[in-house]
Amino acid sequence: MAAKFINESQHIFRFSDFPSDPTLMLPPIQGYEGKPLVSLEEAIFPLIPFVPEVERMASRVKQKHFDGEHGLTDDEAASITLYTMEWKPRQNSFYLILNNTLQEANRNLLEPWFLYLRLIMTSLAKLPSDSNRRIVYRGVTLDLSAQYPKGSIVTWWSFSSCTTSIDVLRNEQFVGQSGTRTLFSINCSSAKNIQRYSFSPVEKEALLPPARQFQVTDSLNSGNGLHIIQLKEIEPEFPLINPVPQPIPHPTTPPMPRLLRLSNSPSTSSLLRPPRLLNPPTTPVLSSKPFPNPLTSLQPPKSNDPDLQKYIDAMYLDQTLNTLNLEHNEIGAKGARDLANALQINKTLTTLNIYNSQIGAKGATDLAKALEINETLTTLNLGWNKIGDQGAQNLANALQVNKTLTILNLAANEITDQGAQNLANTLQITETLTTLNLGWNKIGDQGAQNLANALQINKTLTTLNLAANEISDQGAQYLANALQISEVTTILIFVRLHFTSSFTQTLTTLNLGWNEIGAKGAKYFANALQLNKVTIILLLVPLHFTSSFTQTLTTLNLACIDISDQGAQYLANALKINETLTTLNLYNNDIGAKGAKYFANALQINKVTIIFLLVPLHFTLSFTQTLTTLNLASNEIGDQGAQYLANALKINEVTTILVLVSLYFAS
Repeated sequence: MAAKFINESQHIFRFSDFPSDPTLMLPPIQGYEGKPLVSLEEAIFPLIPFVPEVERMASRVKQKHFDGEHGLTDDEAASITLYTMEWKPRQNSFYLILNNTLQEANRNLLEPWFLYLRLIMTSLAKLPSDSNRRIVYRGVTLDLSAQYPKGSIVTWWSFSSCTTSIDVLRNEQFVGQSGTRTLFSINCSSAKNIQRYSFSPVEKEALLPPARQFQVTDSLNSGNGLHIIQLKEIEPEFPLINPVPQPIPHPTTPPMPRLLRLSNSPSTSSLLRPPRLLNPPTTPVLSSKPFPNPLTSLQPPKSNDPDLQKYIDAMYLDQTLNTLNLEHNEIGAKGARDLANALQINKTLTTLNIYNSQIGAKGATDLAKALEINETLTTLNLGWNKIGDQGAQNLANALQVNKTLTILNLAANEITDQGAQNLANTLQITETLTTLNLGWNKIGDQGAQNLANALQINKTLTTLNLAANEISDQGAQYLANALQISEVTTILIFVRLHFTSSFTQTLTTLNLGWNEIGAKGAKYFANALQLNKVTIILLLVPLHFTSSFTQTLTTLNLACIDISDQGAQYLANALKINETLTTLNLYNNDIGAKGAKYFANALQINKVTIIFLLVPLHFTLSFTQTLTTLNLASNEIGDQGAQYLANALKINEVTTILVLVSLYFAS
């Protein structure tokens, strides 16, 4: 069912979303703050399996005009707007799914949300805070007074929508003026006024960040069904959520101008992956002019772009500037050259983002020369700039000299196997690079082979993204072989990819989503599973084949890859040997009764913990100690296949727990 917006004439539920147990103590929220700031489209990609229609909703909010007030980028502002949207049916609402996840004790469930949390928490951090505490209001048509006795300490782990006007709550769309009601009057310091960014500004919304703690200062029964609870925000003894890095104000640096965007209102399809890029020239034309040395003058060089000049000046003169975001601006190769000059003398900048700025191979070459000299830059985002193989080669050469850069984004740059080979050569040498994004390029099986060879030598890479490339079964085999012997630390965050592979001590994450791997590719990885002795964790959306392991394999995701009965047999045989699998996903395959039999036989031998959660499904079995969850959703196993698995249950000594939605058979 497609999600729909709830119009303003209907009930607004966001202001009455309360925790079932406000005294519950959960693990702190941490890990998201170290994630990179990405676009809204990138931030919601991992959420596609969890939030219906999230891509369409993100497209809708990005069409809203934002004026850049408070220094928020369009993506940061849109992240707030997305949160405030009410959807129908209500259970598909973005805010509701997020808040339910924030209230889960298993913090691993939050990992797909980390990129979005980083984005919205950064947005809220930029909004001004009142010098004095403010009073905001929430309400619900229930009597919650028993859960909030006077003097008690309560914690709200989720985001909490409030209003600055009590008159808003009196509206029938909210609490109304009759019947059983609980009104919260909250004296707080962390609520941020988001009225300007709300999808419905008339609500005068203020947003409390997650993991806020309060003391109940009073609880009153005002009659006529109305209970009033007064809360005062307090600081917990230890932080319940890690803060995002605070943006450093730069009085001498003007606000970022919004230059010409490549597109104003991208369609939903354009949000899923970059458009097809033009083929780069066989031999890029590079400048033969000498590369100027900015050390010859203490004065900033003059740029032909007056808007860019402000930032060149800041890089020379502002000794506190550490982050420069120039994404979606047409600075071109000349602008990149000006930035490269400044990078050679700048001693403070750690992050430079020139994503989608049309710098080309020439601009990348100039920046590569600067990297050989610069000693402070740690993050460089050059995604979607058409740098081609020549630009990739020059950057790869620079990385063999540079000792500080740890994160490099080269996504959507027309890089082929040749560029991948140059980068693979560098990976065998560099000891500093931890994250390399090569998604949305033209890397094939040969490039995958070179990268797989490099991963067996490299000891520091923690993230490798090969999203939306041209890697087939053969490339999968190269990476599967590397999985068996790799000793690197690699973790993959996967978004819309054709093949991605990440290894942690040795391999920790293996993602094969959106590839045409099939039964043959499944066989390669099934063989690797029997040998691999590693910790592997996988986050994937949407996928054709994914495999995650923890000491050794803990999670195996085989959704939507057409592995058939033959592929099922290979994997079932691997399960007979593997002793640590905790998650198995076989959603939407053509396994049939025969394939179900293979897995049923394996379950009688396998003595592991297997956990799998999936909706909607046709058949689900959940086991604990040994098997906890086996998902065979959307398959054609039939009654015969169900019988095989039921027989296995009689032998397998487990506790069965079942979570099902929209099923034909459940046990």
